[in-house]
Amino acid sequence: MRRARAPVAAAAAVVSQLACAPPSSTARTPEPTRAARGVVLVSIDTLRADHVGAVRAGVPLTPSIDGLAREAIRFTDALANCTVTRSSHASMLTGLYPWRHGIPDNSGALRPGVTTLAEALGARGVATGAVVSSFPMRELARGFGTFHQAFDHTVDNRDEPVASPGAATEAALHWLRDHGRERYFLFVHYFPPHGPYNAPERFRLPQLEAPSGRLLPMSRVNYEHGAIPAYQRLGEERDPAVYRARYAARVRFVDHHVGRLLEGLRALGLYDEAAILVTSDHGESLGERGWWFCHGNLTYSEQSAVPLLLKLPGGARARTIAGAPVQGVDLFPTVLALLGQAAAGGIDGVSLLEAADGRLPRARVRFTQSGDAEQLSVLRGPWKLTRVVDQPRYVDAGHPRRALYRLDRDPEEARDLAGESPQVTAAMEALLGKSFTGFGPKPALDRETEERLRALGYVN
Repeated sequence: MRRARAPVAAAAAVVSQLACAPPSSTARTPEPTRAARGVVLVSIDTLRADHVGAVRAGVPLTPSIDGLAREAIRFTDALANCTVTRSSHASMLTGLYPWRHGIPDNSGALRPGVTTLAEALGARGVATGAVVSSFPMRELARGFGTFHQAFDHTVDNRDEPVASPGAATEAALHWLRDHGRERYFLFVHYFPPHGPYNAPERFRLPQLEAPSGRLLPMSRVNYEHGAIPAYQRLGEERDPAVYRARYAARVRFVDHHVGRLLEGLRALGLYDEAAILVTSDHGESLGERGWWFCHGNLTYSEQSAVPLLLKLPGGARARTIAGAPVQGVDLFPTVLALLGQAAAGGIDGVSLLEAADGRLPRARVRFTQSGDAEQLSVLRGPWKLTRVVDQPRYVDAGHPRRALYRLDRDPEEARDLAGESPQVTAAMEALLGKSFTGFGPKPALDRETEERLRALGYVN
């Protein structure tokens, strides 16, 4: 009699078989990529993937970004590696998963010995600059020749400085005037559409603000299931339709300033020879699973799916749609490759140029986490496993501690298949357990940092 395979080995075989779906784009001989004079990486805080290229009430939300997309490669399956700002951006700028670079949420600093993108490029003679727009970004200055905090006003009703998108755009263009004739890398971080959802009147769409007939309770804290977070409060407004509409207005607001940045690149004669990346650090819950107007506590697609565009020099591969599984850590080797540099070994990312050429397997393994790793997710092919740690602070008590989803059939992650597919569940658990190493003891926040993170909605 043939001996049955061990459960985990059998489960791994199941995942391997089921993950081998047809590739998301047809593999082809890679087109030569012209080296870029410079690379501009634009990160738009809290921008949901489904709001890019979207139309509401007959009005495009992102006309400037849509225009760039017509000259770019658009990646349709891009994953943030963490759903909070500092940790997610750290993965972009190091090519490492959060537990490897050492920042679990919006506190903490990069581990000693971790090489940043700015350090790698600076050592090779590339001018490096960053323009950041909120407090959590301040610990990511390592290696940048210029690190500009464009803070010019405070968050509504809170004593916390942030940068308006206008100030961030002006600072970025000023840096480009000084360095755009060199080989350069510029990182630009915009704060909107991160809440509170205020935007100039001209970007609002009143037809979206019609009363829905539903009112939500107003929370006194920043994370409460079924309630509007304290930091998102818009006066006495409690209708979720108004908050969703104001989020869309914030998207229109930041898109306008991204358009100004792109126009500035053209006016400076830099646009054609530049490679331009546009993405986000994470999304935002707009009512999914009973969570309203927050992020950082879950890893479902509303918070972890992000837009990702790559415009190459000369508009090469314009209008390419790439469905390959990509993630934040891929930006590190991509920027190096665009500037004609090779990435050192030991990182978790791969170049987006490989993804665009169809050279990534559909069964690639990817990871994302919420703040403090309270919820972890591993993705492989169509499968996604989520796991919640014991006694989480920011996940509601009724939330499943483990769940398995098949994303190609259930993109909204509504049907838990863990009980129906135990072998797949075991294999996905094994992948997660083999990779995630944890962060160790977390140092206590100082009072100033705690208050600033609370003002931005990251601490209850």
